[in-house]
Amino acid sequence: MAQARWRVPSSCAADESLSGMRQSCPEEHFEIAVVALLLQNTTIARTTQMTSNLLTHHGQLVNFGSITLRAWFTPAELAHVSAETLRQQDRLGYRAKTLPHFADLLRDHSAEELQATDELVETFQ
Repeated sequence: MAQARWRVPSSCAADESLSGMRQSCPEEHFEIAVVALLLQNTTIARTTQMTSNLLTHHGQLVNFGSITLRAWFTPAELAHVSAETLRQQDRLGYRAKTLPHFADLLRDHSAEELQATDELVETFQ
């Protein structure tokens, strides 16, 4: 925590007032699904390459003062991207056909709706 204060002085008050607080899962379901898909049958270096490609081609630029980052894309932003583009441009290989389905499903259905479904497989096939 001391290192974070050194790097971002404006976060000192938040660091102290929220000390010890943790989120159980800060990621969205879509982010977890994408990471799980990208990790299948490959090395961390290859997963990093695919993630970097996706962020470069589909992530939005976000500026924080002098720092520029790429924000993770949303299901709606990725749903229009073809499997062929994901395969060729983003180099996802066989994963390219699955990612648009994840994007469509999680764009069209809220997490609450998916959790409330008892027969998830039957409902969405």
